[in-house]
Amino acid sequence: GRPHPHDPEIICGAFQDTRIVGTMSLEFRDDETQFSLEASYFFDRTRTPFPFIRSTFVQFGRWTAIVPNISHALIYSANRYALHCGKQYGWSEIMPKVADRFRELGVVLYPIPDARPNLASIPPHMQELFTEDPHFSLYMVDLKEKDQRLAVRLRQELREGKFVFK
Repeated sequence: GRPHPHDPEIICGAFQDTRIVGTMSLEFRDDETQFSLEASYFFDRTRTPFPFIRSTFVQFGRWTAIVPNISHALIYSANRYALHCGKQYGWSEIMPKVADRFRELGVVLYPIPDARPNLASIPPHMQELFTEDPHFSLYMVDLKEKDQRLAVRLRQELREGKFVFK
């Protein structure tokens, strides 16, 4: 069948033997096609931390990790892939605990000012994720800055044997 318009184009996976232990999705758009987050939020595109030119962005989402120490490598790999594809910036909706985890990894998050959920576009059973604390917030990242900060930490974790790339 045909993919849902909000399904990601790419899902990065982390594996332990043959078991999936982590994922992160990436969406790319041309300048004319909206990201799925654009339907879920109202925000002023002239006030974003970076110029909102869709073709320069990647939308990250669906981050999951079920084993320790895999998140960093997964985030780094997804970021590197986006850079390889010519993207400059990333954006995502993030819960406060997840934002804290990104900051622990050295990622600088730039909040999108005055972003608020478009509840009409959000299924009723999910609206509390956008309206009750803790709730999602929209953030942007500079991919090169993120790459440099993650690389330092990743090299340290590789030396410590926390994971291996195959």
